Amino acid sequence: HFEHKNMQSQAKILGAWKKEQFQFYLKNANIKIEQNENFDLQNIAWNHFKDKEHFFVEKINLKTFLKNAKLFSFFSQLPDHIKELDGDGHLENTHLIWIKEDEPKNENNQNNQNKKFAFKTYFNQVSLGLPKLLDVKNLSGNFVFTPQSSSFLIDSQNVHLDLKNVFENTPIVLNDVKGLLEWEKNNQKSTVNFKNFSFFNEDVQNAKLNCFYQYDGKTKGFIDLKASIEKAKGNQVWKYLPNVIEKDVRIWLKNAILSGEGYDGKLVLKGNLDDFPF
Repeated sequence: HFEHKNMQSQAKILGAWKKEQFQFYLKNANIKIEQNENFDLQNIAWNHFKDKEHFFVEKINLKTFLKNAKLFSFFSQLPDHIKELDGDGHLENTHLIWIKEDEPKNENNQNNQNKKFAFKTYFNQVSLGLPKLLDVKNLSGNFVFTPQSSSFLIDSQNVHLDLKNVFENTPIVLNDVKGLLEWEKNNQKSTVNFKNFSFFNEDVQNAKLNCFYQYDGKTKGFIDLKASIEKAKGNQVWKYLPNVIEKDVRIWLKNAILSGEGYDGKLVLKGNLDDFPF
């Protein structure tokens, strides 16, 4: 048991120290941070070498981790939209890796050192949210993040998806969701890529999606979207039309198609969204 400033902790601690290297291990730690908030961790390992640090947690509460992420040195390097993430659930087999690299000396770089990091974890039925943009529940899969790029390999059931600025009728419930979501930032441009996404629910069967989207923060961005649906209920199609399609069209479809089914549906949308409709 140890106490330091506003933190109390109780855990089984094992450690080994050498010159410029140490290994640190905690088993089933319970840490109390400010205002008596519990920070439960299962089996922590921390390996420190001369130019590399590796932090591992077998299981950690996502909400607590996000709330206290500012305690980690890499937090200041995160993009603003990542800092604003809110969530619940648990992360499993989480890895944080820092690598120290030498840089040429210059007037603005007195320490001549730079730290790069990577974050990797498995998430199981977690909830994530970004203010005014996204809410998603029951998300499972693998997540890898660096300051330049990130990827979600998703394999989930009963996902509740609320894209606040994309669809008017949300949340949308999706079953058997599989696919790869990649994000990358380069030269002031951000790219989001949905690869080989598939799902079904009570409205559609065997839906597939591939979508490339790039934006620079100044325009609506460029999109290259291809989607297909094997079978769909005719009176539910309006739910899946994005807000970029005029509201009068969506309302007309909702009121005009009362029953029936559609087969082999396809959607292609490609171009600069500032120019839509093309």
